[in-house]
Amino acid sequence: MRIHYWAIGLLSLLTISVPEAAQAARLLGDSRVFAELPYEPGFPEDIEILGDRVFISGPAQSNLFVQPSVLEYNLDSGAFVREYQIIGQNPNLAQAIAGIVFDKNNRLYVSDIQLGIVRFDVTQPNPVQEIYATALPDIPICSSVSAGTPCSPNAVELPPLINDIIFDAKGNLYISDSFQSTIWRVAPGGGNPEIWYQDSRFDGFGANTLRVDPTGKQLYVAATLDPLGQGFIYTLPLIDAPTATDMSTFFQYATNEAPAGLEFGASGNLYVVLGKGNQISVLSPNGTEINRFSGPAIRPNDPSNPLQWRNPSNITFNNKTRSLLVTNNPIPTIFDPQPEFAVYDVFVDDVAVGVPEPSSVLGTILFLILGWCFGTRQREW
Repeated sequence: MRIHYWAIGLLSLLTISVPEAAQAARLLGDSRVFAELPYEPGFPEDIEILGDRVFISGPAQSNLFVQPSVLEYNLDSGAFVREYQIIGQNPNLAQAIAGIVFDKNNRLYVSDIQLGIVRFDVTQPNPVQEIYATALPDIPICSSVSAGTPCSPNAVELPPLINDIIFDAKGNLYISDSFQSTIWRVAPGGGNPEIWYQDSRFDGFGANTLRVDPTGKQLYVAATLDPLGQGFIYTLPLIDAPTATDMSTFFQYATNEAPAGLEFGASGNLYVVLGKGNQISVLSPNGTEINRFSGPAIRPNDPSNPLQWRNPSNITFNNKTRSLLVTNNPIPTIFDPQPEFAVYDVFVDDVAVGVPEPSSVLGTILFLILGWCFGTRQREW
């Protein structure tokens, strides 16, 4: 019988731990610029990874002059690859896009304030944009209409503000409406959004980023700023008709810290972007804050001129480097009319949910393969 010594050698390596030298080069919280973004479309909002590509949506700020786009970058080099312009808006009205998410068929979904939810397949050379769900309706406040009329629990009437989007395991798409204190739901296959949950605790700049927890049973909601400037992370069960008693407070932030982007790690920790605090907060599975990271981000080619963290918006895992990629979305001021739009990374020594930890050579191989194939966020549908 022929002996395959290479196989014996491979098996003998399975119990050998991966050297820690690669990770020792970076300290927790170490931040580096991944890519500096053009001034147009600017105002980068959400960020996603598919394979070796990074996708960034913008502008998040409503405007009349810039057509919204999704920008594609190379994950390894940070080089610009391609731009996907979102078409079909009325140029005489404000334009903006926000949340993006992939389904398991690699179709990218984009929330647009005019169009609703659009989608297209980024793996195609000439992707065709289609409407997946209609725009959010403008509903009156409940105090101004009779019982039974669809309405918002706000104290003051505001227009809809479409924001983040996420799928559950059944293919339902959840949409946060940051101005109308509402989370909408779209049935599998698309169509008209329907009210799934409303709460006066979302009043202000309310429901923002949405994430399904690792069990697939809870929806975590970042409520950025209430009328008193307080921000919360809430949880809701993923059932057909949750009520106010079903919503629980997972964590409350100090005034004007403004929790925004969310992402679960394989560690079980929840990473929270603090937009006004210019930090990333780390919450343990029991709702205790265990760490915070802050900038600046070092420019590899100009280390003496670091990028300041200003109004970070959203995050996603780069499984290859065990870090988070963060969109830097500063607001222009009279002193800084052209702010530094960018994406930077932050080393957190964690990976996305569903990616195996590289505790052995076999684990490392699986980590590299699965981390590359599946990107970051769980594609529940």
